[in-house]
Amino acid sequence: MIKMALIDDEQSVLEWLEKSLPWEQCGVNLVGTAENGKQGLDIIQKEMPDIVITSIDMPIMDGLEMMEKAVGMGIDTKFIVLSGYNEFENAQEAIRYGVKEYLPKPVTEEQILEAVKRVSCRIEESKRRMEWVKEMCQEPHQDQDMLTIGLFQQLIMQIPVQDEVIQDYRKLTGHGERTKYQVILIRVEEQEALSDPIVRMIEECFRKYHFDAAAVNYLPGEIMLVISYLADNLLYIILNENMKKVTKMVSDRLEKEFQLSCTIGISEIQKGLESVYGCANQAKNALVFTTLEENHNIVSISNLMFEDEQYHSPIKRERQLLNALKSGDADEAENVLDLIYEEFSEQKKNSLSINKKICTELIVVCIKGIYPLGMCLNELFQTEDDPIYLIHDQKSITDVKKIVYRAVRQMAECIGDKKCEVPENDAGNK
Repeated sequence: MIKMALIDDEQSVLEWLEKSLPWEQCGVNLVGTAENGKQGLDIIQKEMPDIVITSIDMPIMDGLEMMEKAVGMGIDTKFIVLSGYNEFENAQEAIRYGVKEYLPKPVTEEQILEAVKRVSCRIEESKRRMEWVKEMCQEPHQDQDMLTIGLFQQLIMQIPVQDEVIQDYRKLTGHGERTKYQVILIRVEEQEALSDPIVRMIEECFRKYHFDAAAVNYLPGEIMLVISYLADNLLYIILNENMKKVTKMVSDRLEKEFQLSCTIGISEIQKGLESVYGCANQAKNALVFTTLEENHNIVSISNLMFEDEQYHSPIKRERQLLNALKSGDADEAENVLDLIYEEFSEQKKNSLSINKKICTELIVVCIKGIYPLGMCLNELFQTEDDPIYLIHDQKSITDVKKIVYRAVRQMAECIGDKKCEVPENDAGNK
């Protein structure tokens, strides 16, 4: 049963709460009553009730001080506050001390019982969750992996994650708010599904270089690994440098042991669980670049500027394009694109492959340029109209060009009234 204490300086209210409500039928065991905060704190220390129904304005010790002291002692009691109209500001302050329900006086029996029922359900759910975590701690490897993979799958697919799941993950893994994350996307060519031996080999490579990696099946023939970095120290730098080695090892072993080729996209390293979705998008975008360049099957999103001697990048007008985007001027942005395409056509090396490369670079430059405005990739484009993926799938230069114009106009229109001047040292040449 749920243990509960009642604390109120109004004798009539206290008696009504104690004797008129069907507590036993609600699964509640009353463990004590008190007429002031000092007596109430004594009961809380002695009985450790799950729930305390209390008033705020009381003699000797008020409800706020009582709750503050109880919380300071580490007592995990949930408070339901009964408060008069003139105590509303105090009731708001009480939220800091674990108040789960606030009921203004006069209160009805139905309101009280409903509030107790809601808090009781939360307590029971918390207890069940703690038991589950305890069981997982006894068999950490399998269950911790299951929890971690499930969490990352939700984050990557943008499925809302309950706070309790994140708390359990952090308790089991030791990962906190300062933990950094990176996503690696490996696509194995001509494979509908990755066999267990291939997955085990990939995981073995990352373990060899001491990476904390969770493997998430993403799409047929692909595997996505979420890397966790716990430290901002030399170890972190070494692991970052080892990424080149481990991804090359995966590629080499796939070819040698399974006669399979692969492409690998690598995201930046970013702080916080909320960054996992963005990292996954970066890895997907980096993977696109591997198909645009022969003999480059591993690409990091942090190194996406091309050094191919076959063409000169048209991003000479980067500053003009970004100014048009950041001012929300879609027409001006299209005018700059016209100039970019005109200069590009003069190079007379306008193959479909190079055109895709140029246009993908254009989109990446635009997205990076407007990122400081708070515009995220998932706010601008849905998965099905991600311009980088669409560019990759096109069969003609004309269709590639249409996608770039549409994407740039969409970005400018999304920014709207968010005007922002590009600093002089923030972009390339005019």
